[in-house]
Amino acid sequence: MSATLTHPDRRCRCCTIHMDDGPLAPAAARQATGEFLDRTCPGLPAGTRDDALLIVSELVTNAVRHAGGRSALRLAAGPRTLEVAVTDSSSTMPAPRTPDLVDGTGGLGWPLLQSLTTSLYATPEGHGKTTHATLALA
Repeated sequence: MSATLTHPDRRCRCCTIHMDDGPLAPAAARQATGEFLDRTCPGLPAGTRDDALLIVSELVTNAVRHAGGRSALRLAAGPRTLEVAVTDSSSTMPAPRTPDLVDGTGGLGWPLLQSLTTSLYATPEGHGKTTHATLALA
């Protein structure tokens, strides 16, 4: 598993991280996101930083679990928001479903993401999709 940071742009405070498929992808994405936030958003409250890492972890985990293959994480820090976008190879759009608390098959992620973000949606992207999330920084 590897996460490769490409296209860092300090003017727009954005970056793209390309990840291989595998169980280590969410951890690598969290680490790269933490480094990005430390560099672009110094002084970010710990709770907001934790929310950003949780959003990234959930989106990348879903990409690994439901799409497989390589994925890309794009981060863009604005003056008041963090834009997170994960592109994967599955064309199946995320949809809320009843959480499964017995068999552990999921259903908790989308409501969790909705509670943390000011905007959450997915768009078709080539042969896959991109899931977009916006986190308020202030």
